Amino acid sequence: MPSWIDPVRRRLLAFRRPVKADLVIAKDGSGKYTTINEALKDIPLNSETPFVLYIKAGVYNEIVTFTENMTNLVVIGDGPTRTVITGDLNFVDGIQTYATATVSVLGNNFMAKYIGFANTAGPTKHQAVALLVQSDFSIFYQCNMDGLGGGGGSLVLALGTRSEYGIGFLPVGLWDSPNDRPLSEFHLRNSEVAWNKKST
Repeated sequence: MPSWIDPVRRRLLAFRRPVKADLVIAKDGSGKYTTINEALKDIPLNSETPFVLYIKAGVYNEIVTFTENMTNLVVIGDGPTRTVITGDLNFVDGIQTYATATVSVLGNNFMAKYIGFANTAGPTKHQAVALLVQSDFSIFYQCNMDGLGGGGGSLVLALGTRSEYGIGFLPVGLWDSPNDRPLSEFHLRNSEVAWNKKST
């Protein structure tokens, strides 16, 4: 495990279920909110300690942006096929590639566990991003990232002014693949990936 993962997040990575959450979202009404976007206003800004957002099982058809000042946010679901955030924004419909992301992560020290990220636009829609990561020290553990795209279709975009590297069991799908060939279909399943950005 990378040395930059602090003790609190190490414990959160180690636990099974349940977890004591600071805020609960549930489509069945058993949480404070039924949608993720409703809950964003309750996430503390510029937090120096982890804030746990628990998203109960369900398919959340939403475009979600965790903003730059939502630091130390921990998002936990009920499983990567049970808690799924999905959208279908795409380049063919006139949207810039980076803006097609179903979920955008901009705040540093973000962590996701047991969550599925998807973009279901399909191969005829060209670039369609499931997850955009533009933060430092982000962790994605036991998450699914599913997307289809043609003509340079994307699954995950890691952007920013600093370099990033991935460690884990599976490679990270990027806009430009390691072989400089477009990804027409890519699925990252049961991932254990940690992204760390550091100055070049």
